[in-house]
Amino acid sequence: ALPWQSRVCPRALEERESVRLLASMVQEARRVKAWVQEQNQVAMDKAMREDKRFAKWVVEERKRVTAHEETEKERVAIYEQKQSIDVNEKESHERTLVNLVIEAQERVRVALYTFEEYWRIHDELQANYEATV
Repeated sequence: ALPWQSRVCPRALEERESVRLLASMVQEARRVKAWVQEQNQVAMDKAMREDKRFAKWVVEERKRVTAHEETEKERVAIYEQKQSIDVNEKESHERTLVNLVIEAQERVRVALYTFEEYWRIHDELQANYEATV
């Protein structure tokens, strides 16, 4: 082909245009690939920072929960100790009241026995007196 034909021939123009288009597409594909890699790296960095932040939060939360559990355990132990003391005091008081009732009943029983004996002896003495008179 003659030099002037390669400049103006529609086929040659189309081939040059397709080569330029292909080169620009390859360049655009490389640019997009680099941009995607950069975005992936940024996303990975953000994910790593978030993972570190979350791991730190988990450790702090675990410390807070552990401290709360220990405080709660101490509070429950103190409450149970107070309850135990209260129960023991109330049982002791109840025992004392029951003993007082038992003693009062025993005194009543002894008094009734004494009265019965008194009247029995009284009746016997009266019968002996009447028998002798």
